[in-house]
Amino acid sequence: MSNEREIVVLTIDEFDQAFEPEKNAFVKHASLDGIMYKTTGDEYAYVCHVHRTEPNRVWTYMDNDDLSVVSGFHIDGRIGYIITKIGYCEGYDFIVRW
Repeated sequence: MSNEREIVVLTIDEFDQAFEPEKNAFVKHASLDGIMYKTTGDEYAYVCHVHRTEPNRVWTYMDNDDLSVVSGFHIDGRIGYIITKIGYCEGYDFIVRW
């Protein structure tokens, strides 16, 4: 049995339709058209709360050779976080490309 996870690459439109990112309730004009949460303060505390209770709703906006959003809560290379209304499936690693 393999422990390898399947990688799924999505466009931003596919991501929006499939997972429905929620607007940042803390900052009216947040980055990424209002859906990015910062890595500090109340925004980060909210992300951590969601990660503890519903981890498959947390995505990380990253700078790792290119800008992308990846499923899961990551620290290295993070720029911010996105919370979605619909969680991603376990066993897959999603990458959203602009």
